Amino acid sequence: MPMEVIVTFGVLNDSGAGYQDRRTLWRDSWHLPVPMCGACWESARKVAVKYWPGPVVIEAAQRASPAESSEGRA
Repeated sequence: MPMEVIVTFGVLNDSGAGYQDRRTLWRDSWHLPVPMCGACWESARKVAVKYWPGPVVIEAAQRASPAESSEGRA
């Protein structure tokens, strides 16, 4: 599947959670851009909601139009 979104997860763990604790989600991905297809993003979002009720998307960029892409903006 082609990449549809780039996700950057913040810190997703309880302050008392250890590395293997189920409340610690995707530690290796914190603060790194992760390309995902739409289906992967939806699965990741569902897991986050299960363990961390109420996650918030803090920034969402729109796809650039062809005119913007040709000007070097993406």
